[in-house]
Amino acid sequence: MKRWLDHKEQHPWILWCVSPAMSDMRKEDWYSTSNSTNAAESAHAKSKRLGVHLSLLAAISKGRKIDSEFLTMQRGRITFGISSRYGNMGFIARKKKNIRRQQNKMKKAAQTSRRIRLLEDNEEELEEVDENCDDDDVEAGNHI
Repeated sequence: MKRWLDHKEQHPWILWCVSPAMSDMRKEDWYSTSNSTNAAESAHAKSKRLGVHLSLLAAISKGRKIDSEFLTMQRGRITFGISSRYGNMGFIARKKKNIRRQQNKMKKAAQTSRRIRLLEDNEEELEEVDENCDDDDVEAGNHI
């Protein structure tokens, strides 16, 4: 732990990047940015697919193309609610998922309730059989 803290003291910019309390960034700007690096990582992967060891002009051109595609997808998501990624987690999608989860929970509860009733009925039946059956009958095989 001490080595970790020493490292952060030697590189104070790290804490500025991970803690809103340490950052000079305005709080509204801090909270409007993504809390993960997924977008940056996927952009990096996309840029690698478009080429490596490019000239400055070619890299700028490719970067412009990537940015344009990203903005087009964002406009579609914002305007029409269409997500280009698997697992849309917008408000409506989360609401639908919660409703399905509640429905499944109710189905499982109903199934459990039915199973309990069946077990109780079977126990009552067994008790009746036990009451009506003598030990002598069981030993003689007459209970069947």
